[in-house]
Amino acid sequence: MKNKIAFLLVCLLSAAWLSFLMTPGNFVFATTNTTATSKLGRILSPDAIIYQTIGSTSGTFQAGTQYTDKVFYIKKQAVLNGQTYYLISTVASDTKGVIGWVHAQDMWAQTHTAVDHNDKLFYLKGTGWAYTDPWGAGKDAIYRDLTPFQFQTFKVNLTEKVGSAIWYRGYLENGQKVWIQAYNVTVEKPTITFTATSKLGRILSPDAIIYQTIGSTSGTFQAGTQYTDKVFYIKKQAVLNGQTYYLISTVASDTKGVIGWVHAQDMWAQTHTAVDHNDKLFYLKGTGWAYTDPWGAGKDAIYRDLTPFQFQTFKVNLTEKVGSAIWYRGYLENGQKVWIQA
Repeated sequence: MKNKIAFLLVCLLSAAWLSFLMTPGNFVFATTNTTATSKLGRILSPDAIIYQTIGSTSGTFQAGTQYTDKVFYIKKQAVLNGQTYYLISTVASDTKGVIGWVHAQDMWAQTHTAVDHNDKLFYLKGTGWAYTDPWGAGKDAIYRDLTPFQFQTFKVNLTEKVGSAIWYRGYLENGQKVWIQAYNVTVEKPTITFTATSKLGRILSPDAIIYQTIGSTSGTFQAGTQYTDKVFYIKKQAVLNGQTYYLISTVASDTKGVIGWVHAQDMWAQTHTAVDHNDKLFYLKGTGWAYTDPWGAGKDAIYRDLTPFQFQTFKVNLTEKVGSAIWYRGYLENGQKVWIQA
């Protein structure tokens, strides 16, 4: 009899509990497990949903362009029904700057840890970008080109690690506070060695790059047809990281007529030396060309055919050597000043 009574009580209690669960407003949902974390993340698609409350569609919105191509701080994560969500914020906080919750599968996230707050001094390589935050994306960029800052100091006061990459926060010489990835800085100040030289050179290809500043892409341009098939004077050369560059000019000077710096491998260059300034009298064979400059190229030609001048006098007042070839500067009988190979 007691067993029957106990059984009836269990049935009644179970029925009452089921009735409670089925009553509107009394549904029991799975619990959300929330934990602290430290990550940085980027939303992968403008279609990603941002939730105000995990598991609720109320107040949700798409990331759109406003919240993509940008890095966010993640200081809290939650798991609901086996699915992970990240609380994204514009600052390193789970209460300030909060945007909402984003499904982990809609984000690219990496661990974010502090390394130290030690002061460090680096020199910029001139590569990479500078950002408002570590591991910044396009919308976080302050400078998308650091070549104008090449070799300048970067005074660091905070080092952090994102994934396996080291990031430094510090100040540029202009006072701007930025984050820069460690790959783009060096502890040793890069040095450029400048030396005087005397060469003549021709740019080999229209695709060759002419630099205004060695190692910087700022203000660079291709040689194109304007600076090919022409001879240039080289009175200064420089070596950076084992690479040689020539300063090309339209005249025999490293300050006047200067065009820019060209990588030595993009030029055909020969030594250029003065032999003497003695007056000499020669007679033209009627062969070869006459140029504005010694070792001239196509664009330097004054006369491409000297047969009309055959046997005429050539009064020389300057002799120079280019490579192993002798060149004479002087005047034709018509008064034209030219350079002709010996």
